[in-house]
Amino acid sequence: MSVPQAIIDEATNVAASLLPEKSSARYEHEYAEFKKWQNENNVTGITEDVLLAYISNLSKKFSLNSLWSKWSMVKSCLFHKVIAFLKRRNERYVPKKAKTPSKTLTKEHVEKFILEAPDDKWLLAKVITIFGIFGCYRCDELLSLTLNDVEDLEKYIVVTLRETKNLTTMRFTITDDGCSFKPCVIYRKYAALRPHRSKDLRLFLTYRNGKCVALNAGQHTVGTVYLKRLLNI
Repeated sequence: MSVPQAIIDEATNVAASLLPEKSSARYEHEYAEFKKWQNENNVTGITEDVLLAYISNLSKKFSLNSLWSKWSMVKSCLFHKVIAFLKRRNERYVPKKAKTPSKTLTKEHVEKFILEAPDDKWLLAKVITIFGIFGCYRCDELLSLTLNDVEDLEKYIVVTLRETKNLTTMRFTITDDGCSFKPCVIYRKYAALRPHRSKDLRLFLTYRNGKCVALNAGQHTVGTVYLKRLLNI
């Protein structure tokens, strides 16, 4: 493919300024080591297999942290000219202010919702919100909870998350202390409404007109859309 000289010159000039200024010598050294390895092994092309063989060779002498560092520097020199260019541009980028202020849920919004929203419609949403506040976990992680993951110890409630993003078991505690909306009381009200035949289902069930239905709640139920609609924000 024929590339005009003007384009080549522009790319060359831009590429020269892409590597981090303070560590450009290290990047160039790692790239030179890679080219040296290529020459010693009569390798002309650059493919994923070639890079894998190079990193495998380095693994005989360097730790995992060093391998990641070396790979990152070689990769920056090989394939990421455009990405590096955009990152450097981003350092100087000042985003335009939004024409309208961002509408997000605040602590006051959440407290207002839990204290004032009618339970016959919003009890499940309140419980999910409480679990989100005390646990600070992802929606899908909370949805994976079962009744066996919740232990009510009267003064507080212990929740065990067995399916987290990091594949580790995590726990958090819910307590009424210092809370105006008494989260433990709200959870117990919801738990008492769960049908007895639903023990094998997830913790959060479909909730309609003040009653729990023996059907797992969907992921959209955990979102904040319904809260924003209720609070007109």
